Amino acid sequence: MAPSHNLPLSQAQRIATAEVLPEFADRLKLEEKNPRKIPFTVEELKSIQKSIQAARSHAENGMKRTSLRHVVDAITKALEVAEGIGSIPSTDRLYQFKITLLRTNPSIWRRIQVRNCTLDKLHERIQTAMGWRNCHLHQFKINGERHGDPELIDHGHEEDFQCVDSTQTQISDVVPPT
Repeated sequence: MAPSHNLPLSQAQRIATAEVLPEFADRLKLEEKNPRKIPFTVEELKSIQKSIQAARSHAENGMKRTSLRHVVDAITKALEVAEGIGSIPSTDRLYQFKITLLRTNPSIWRRIQVRNCTLDKLHERIQTAMGWRNCHLHQFKINGERHGDPELIDHGHEEDFQCVDSTQTQISDVVPPT
């Protein structure tokens, strides 16, 4: 049996989909008012997307066209996850980073490729790539959050330092899946 992928749809989107594709009406939970995630295979998603795109131009009003457009958008996102990086297990992903030192002229930089690992291991790989000896504390600032090794920080190196544990945080936890 092919794996299924959940498609999040509002009630209006489910009703519009059922009007275009009545064969899916029984699976769309039309009577439920709140948004629902409906499981479909990749093949079904592609088929639905094609039919909905064709039906959009013939929709009887703007509300219906908007609902159908949102269905197409949701399917596109679901297919990106199913077929894109989201379909690759995090242990098999290869991440590429360009590391550039600020305020250097000429610019000093390295490009590294690493498999999914903790941020702490990423730090080790950066140290190696730059030819450094790991002589200073480090931290990563990602989306406004500081990531560091709390065990090192807790040994009196810095007071009141709150951080996410970089020894537990994987690259895949902080890098967007697309």
